[in-house]
Amino acid sequence: WPSRSPDLNPCDFWLWGYLKDVVFSTPIAHLAELKARIAQHILNVTPEPLRSVVEHAVSRFQLVAENGGQHIEDVLHQSREI
Repeated sequence: WPSRSPDLNPCDFWLWGYLKDVVFSTPIAHLAELKARIAQHILNVTPEPLRSVVEHAVSRFQLVAENGGQHIEDVLHQSREI
């Protein structure tokens, strides 16, 4: 199992995408505003999405193991298309 796989890290498979969507939903004027938005949105994360991330993490871990430790994003996208 790859110890640093982005497929196994909730920050990589959920948090960064979530922050990108909410932080950049409107234009940002300067670096201080960017930092403030990131901090604000991290503080506003509720338990519900975190619970969902944890619930889905086990299946992601199993999928990585079934694929010999390889990245699984392609596998996940294929299963969503079916």
